[in-house]
Amino acid sequence: MRYALSGLLAVIVSMVSAAQTPLRFEVASVKPTLQERGVSQLTDSGFTMTAAPVRTLIAFAYGGPAFRILEGESWIRQDRFEIRGTFPPLPPGGRKQKLETAQAMMRTLLAERFALRVREETRILPRFVLSIKDPKRKNAPGRLPANPACEKLRADILSGAVKPRTANDPAPPPDPTRPNCGIRSGPKGDTYSLSSDGATMEELVSTLTVYLGRYIEDRTGIQGLGFKLTFGLEQVPRLAARSPTPPSATGPTIADALATDMNLSLRSERGPVPVIVVEHVERPTPN
Repeated sequence: MRYALSGLLAVIVSMVSAAQTPLRFEVASVKPTLQERGVSQLTDSGFTMTAAPVRTLIAFAYGGPAFRILEGESWIRQDRFEIRGTFPPLPPGGRKQKLETAQAMMRTLLAERFALRVREETRILPRFVLSIKDPKRKNAPGRLPANPACEKLRADILSGAVKPRTANDPAPPPDPTRPNCGIRSGPKGDTYSLSSDGATMEELVSTLTVYLGRYIEDRTGIQGLGFKLTFGLEQVPRLAARSPTPPSATGPTIADALATDMNLSLRSERGPVPVIVVEHVERPTPN
């Protein structure tokens, strides 16, 4: 009995030790860069981010937009880095598992190479609340049921049965019958449009969060949906700045477009917002 208990304790200690071992990239490269426009790419073999400020790296590692990263020295917003990490052999899994693995490995890399220490907390800050505007309204021309083909494709990607396209994959031939299962976006004159045949509210909220630069709490209760949303180009300053001529402020605001096209209310308020507070960070150690 004593030997059985000893063996059981050894197994428990081994399991706890394994759980406490942080995930690491098999090989990781950290290089400063003067590039301004960056890309990120997740593949079966690893993860890459180019021209990324440390604030963006932290946002990726902890799963949130960069505006939720508070405090820290000014250089974490200004200096840019190229991060390349290769995965060790991983058990089979879908894209969600690979993304979570890359985030865990990025947290380890930031702690070891940038001496990063953060804490997660909730602060009362300006935010938006998204809800149904008029529950009795029947017609919302910009909001449609999700295409079932998109829901199946999303499930297949998450399970690993289908691999999502990467930036290096050739574009598929035009097919007018193929549903748009991502979020398509683009300018047209002084307006900007977002559309999808089948997206989740989480994906739409995440996109709007980037444009509005503020946390959005989703109270719509909507799961999947198709939509088309058009608003003034000046609502997206980083895109308006690239326009050959300054866009006129004649297009609807994002809030007005949500109300008119999708029967959704976007209300500004102060409320709890989850944030990441940078306690300590240093410029990275050389490779």
